[in-house]
Amino acid sequence: MPVAMGIGHYAGVNQDAMHLLRDFWRVDTLLPALPALPVLYALCRRSPSASRTVRWVWEHGRGLLGTSLAVDITLNARELIPFVGIDDRNLLPIASAVIDVYFLIYVLAARRVRDTFSDFPPPLETAAP
Repeated sequence: MPVAMGIGHYAGVNQDAMHLLRDFWRVDTLLPALPALPVLYALCRRSPSASRTVRWVWEHGRGLLGTSLAVDITLNARELIPFVGIDDRNLLPIASAVIDVYFLIYVLAARRVRDTFSDFPPPLETAAP
């Protein structure tokens, strides 16, 4: 969201729209992204010459993405306490939590995701003199 707001500022987006975006963004929404950032880094560095750290992050990528989703679900659930029914204020956290639960199930159960994170290019062999 901060990146989109920055791009919008330089692209000349209407100030009313920018204020609306600022209302939806809070610092605590960055917390769920923290476990996913190493996975993004490992994706960018995924090559035969990658370090052992990058390989470890990629090997544990499903768990890191699952942790990210679980943190986001927890934050959304926290916003609903005390739950007094579905209204305009509660609709966004409920919808976000439902979407997060779907992706959590997909990340943890899908064979395609499991296969993606189990596959990594083999390391380059060092040439012996």
